[in-house]
Amino acid sequence: MNQRLILVGAVLLAGATFAWAQSKTKQALVYETIGGKEVFDLLSKEGYKPELTKDSDGDPKVTFKIQGKSMGIFFYDCKKTSFCTNLSISTGWDLKKPLDQKQLLKFNYDNRFARASIDDENDPYLESDFDFTGGATTDAMVEWVKTYADQVAEFKSAFKL
Repeated sequence: MNQRLILVGAVLLAGATFAWAQSKTKQALVYETIGGKEVFDLLSKEGYKPELTKDSDGDPKVTFKIQGKSMGIFFYDCKKTSFCTNLSISTGWDLKKPLDQKQLLKFNYDNRFARASIDDENDPYLESDFDFTGGATTDAMVEWVKTYADQVAEFKSAFKL
């Protein structure tokens, strides 16, 4: 009898704990597309000072600074609307002397969340993509920007920029 009572008490306690945990969990808003105003508002809330403009295709573009360096968030797959399904964040450096391409490849090998490339003038840039397929939360987007900021710091350190 005592074992049954203990088992029932344990089940009730587990159920009450689960219900309490659910009540303390905030429901995240999931985006399948996003517009420039939403990204602008999100970055503003995080303490950045973004600027919302449009790119040459008329899609939103948000610029802001990380560690004193200008960044751009570009919007893709907008399908003639102001809401898009993919974002890309990037920044570049205008250098007098090109970076060593083997060192650039090593950076890409050692770092997972951003990729380094060179443009047609042999200047480096770093970029990262964000895909909304299946949905994404604002917390995931904030973490994407923070991870990118970490990668910018790694890149600057690796190449002494």
